[in-house]
Parts: sequence; C-alpha cells; structure tokens
Amino acid sequence: MSDYRAIPGIGNFSVLYTYNSSWHMLMAFFSFSWLGFQCFNDLNGYLYLLMILAGLEVIHQSLHHNRQLISTLVLLFFFFTYFFLRAFICLSSADFALGIITFGILVILLAHILYKAGRGFEHAYLMVMVASFAYTIKISGCLLLIIPIYMIVGQIRQGAYKNVRLSLCMITLILSPLLIRNAITSGYVFAPLNMIDILSFDWKMPAATEKSGLVGWSYLLEPYRTGITHISITEVDLQGKKITEPVPLTFKGILRAATYKQNVYDIGLSMVLLLSTFIHLVAGITYLKRIKSWFSDSFLFAMVLYGGMLIWLLILPVWIIGGLRIAIGYVGMYVCLAMALVIWHLDRLYKPFATYLLLTASFLFQIKNIFNVEDKQEIVSNYWLVPPAYPITHTKPVKIDDTYLYMPVGNEVDFCWGSPQPCTYTKAKNLESRGKTIEDGFRIKNP
Repeated sequence: MSDYRAIPGIGNFSVLYTYNSSWHMLMAFFSFSWLGFQCFNDLNGYLYLLMILAGLEVIHQSLHHNRQLISTLVLLFFFFTYFFLRAFICLSSADFALGIITFGILVILLAHILYKAGRGFEHAYLMVMVASFAYTIKISGCLLLIIPIYMIVGQIRQGAYKNVRLSLCMITLILSPLLIRNAITSGYVFAPLNMIDILSFDWKMPAATEKSGLVGWSYLLEPYRTGITHISITEVDLQGKKITEPVPLTFKGILRAATYKQNVYDIGLSMVLLLSTFIHLVAGITYLKRIKSWFSDSFLFAMVLYGGMLIWLLILPVWIIGGLRIAIGYVGMYVCLAMALVIWHLDRLYKPFATYLLLTASFLFQIKNIFNVEDKQEIVSNYWLVPPAYPITHTKPVKIDDTYLYMPVGNEVDFCWGSPQPCTYTKAKNLESRGKTIEDGFRIKNP
C-alpha cells in the first residue's frame, strides 16, 4: 500500500482505502524536501503544475501578443492563492488543488463564453482535460464533468466530429486509470458509490459495507440532504456523549447556526456579507434589464454565479463551526463560482462598481475565524470535526487470517470518523484474506 498498489477488495477492510486522488500521487513524485520546506509537502503538486502552466501561458501570450488573458490570470492567482494559502499551507492537498483548478477552469469558461464570437472552441481541449483531471483529484470534482459535456455538445452541433473523438479520447485516457483502480479496490467502477454495479468480482464490497463505511463521512454529505449546516447533525464528544441537538431548517434555526458560539464581530460580518450578496443581485438584475440581455449566455451564467455566491454565504456557519474541509470538498464548486463572479465583474460588467467589489472581496478574504477555525481549542479538543483532532503516534498490528496489517493509531483515540477506519485497529465483520499475502486482497465471507 505504501507503493500505491491496487489491492483487490481492500475496500472491504476500510472503505476509505477506495478513495483515490491523483493529486497525492503527483505530490509524492514531486518534492521540495531538498529545500527544507517540510511544511509545504501538500503544496508540491500545485506548485509543480503552476510553474508549468505559468511557463506555457507566458509563451502563448508572447506568441499572440495578447495581454487580456494574462491580466485576468494575475487577478486570479493574486486573490485566490492568497485566499487559500492562509488556510491550506499545511492541510489537505486534494482540497487545495481542487479549489484552485475549479476556479481556474471557470474563469477560462467565462472567457470562452464572452469572447468566442463564433471563433470556435479555442480552449475546449484544455477545459476537457483539466475538468477530467479534477475528478481524479476528489470525488466532489465530478461537478466539473459538466464542462466537458458542454464542450462536446458544442462540437457536435458544429459538426466537428474529429474534435469530438479527440475530446473523448482525452477523457478516456485521464479517467481510465482511476476507474480501473476503483474496480480493483472495491469492485465498483465509481467507488465508493455503488450506484452503477456492473462487475462481479468475488472481492466486491457488499452494499451494507459501503454504506457503513460512509457513516463517518455523513457530516460531509448532510448539508445537501437537510439544508444548511452540519451542526444539524448529532455529534459526540470524546466520551460519546451528545453535544448538539438537530437544528430545524427554519430561518430561526439558520440564524442560530450562523451565530453559534460566535462574537459580535463574526455575526456582524456575516450580516454584511449577506447584505452584499443581496445588493449584487439587485444591481445585476437592474443592469441586465437595462441592456435587455435576459436570455444571453452572459445573463444565464451571471445568475448561476450569483446563486453560487448566495449558497457560499449560506454555508458560512459550516466554515465557522466545522472547519474548511466540508466547504472546500463538497461545496467548493460554489465557493469557486463566487470567486469567479468577482473576477468577471471586475473585468467586464460592473466597472463603475469595481471599488465596491474590491471591498467586498477583501471581506471574503479576511474573515479571521473562518480561516483559522482549526486553531479554536474548543473545536479541536471537543468536537470531531477536523483532521488535526487525531495526531498519529504509533501503529498496531491487525491480524487478518495469516496476514498482519500495521494500522496507524491516534493519540488516545479509539475511533475516527466511523469504524472501520484507517486510523483505528478495528476490522470489518466476516473479513478474510483472498490469499497468503496482503497483495492477494480481501473479501467478505459468504453468510
């Protein structure tokens, strides 16, 4: 496993072993350790790709004598990199990378919609490639697969079937390794989800195993199901006692979640941001009504971006209470849409409001308690919400038939986000080895 081997049925031991990220692979092969930047381990892959893309962009702009896009990229990386560096410099690289890539590709897509003017799909291949790669970084990146579909449909409508074949080949080349590894580790193509069940391997995870393994991740998925914030989920402290009650999905409940254990500064700032979003929405509708462009691509995309900013603000309680992981991982698309909105407005639509928009952006980037939530002692010590809550101190051997696995064990931690998990020494029920070594894989015994 330390060498990234795909072990058949390893998902039966712990469903988290079915989670794959191409970013972790890239990060492992590109290291800044020779510079002594030990804290930058999670940034290695991002910095590597950034240097490559920046170099290619400089060459492209030099050849075409076009400074429009490069100025947009300067704004993009100035705001967004600063936004993320404060929080993710030592945290999960997959979250960091997906946010950066999502935001970048949305800005390119906006430029494509606004400036294409019948010139074809100049950036189609880039968007198809990057959007497909984003899905291999994190499952929540699947929303970006809408973009390749949009590109391919446009190519078909133009009769560019050669381009369609090339786009499909790129998607297949990028996604195939991930999907094949999913099948090997779990028996499902789109692991850890079992919605598409087309394989019949003997190591396939039973549906019950797949669902039980996701129990610990339920708070990540909960906002989609019940509404506003994962404080609506019953949580337990280190002794297993209930510490919060479910919050009803009402305005009063939302307000309670938004102001939960926060000071006047946080509450006031949240209200300012909500008011700012409302002003943006009214100004946008008024402007588009005046120029009579209700049904243009620009108008439709503007409304999507406004919705993204609104949803981002509604999940502020999640950021304040539950840390950054939930927001960047599972609703990162909306965060990126909101940031793209700022850049788009500054560049095209609302030049008279540029100063106001810059002030709004400064609020978004300077919310101290949102970005530093991991440092709140009452959260780290009493709530099971953020990964730093379980420092790994040693390993413990787990015997599966004649095979031993050495699992990391946290400091005074008996469980972590559910059971079984990689940071515990428990194992799934009825688990057996398929052979004499770990590489032979695991399966669930038949009843």
